Amino acid sequence: MGLVARAIMVREVIREIAHEPFIYGQNDCCKFMSRVAQKITGIDYSTLFPKYDETSYQAVLSAYGGVEGVITRCLGESIVVDPPGEEPYEGLHKLKTGDSVLFEIPYRPPLGGV
Repeated sequence: MGLVARAIMVREVIREIAHEPFIYGQNDCCKFMSRVAQKITGIDYSTLFPKYDETSYQAVLSAYGGVEGVITRCLGESIVVDPPGEEPYEGLHKLKTGDSVLFEIPYRPPLGGV
């Protein structure tokens, strides 16, 4: 799939949810990422989260080794943008529109996005 098609699909998902309030289990980070992944791959990864509450999320995250494990299970191996020894942001060219990303911020849990 070309980059333009991926970019269009990501924008379509953003337009679909733009006016929805942030509500866990309805319009949250996991739902957003699964909607984009489904648009690009045709696979509904939200089925990993049959119930949408914090306890269920934590159970799935524990089963797969955290957010990174869930992303790897669904979308394959991660691209490491800033491996040890490289300059910060050196690997950003490896990313394409629609790739899922995981940010590791000191003193916070990992943050996922697209």
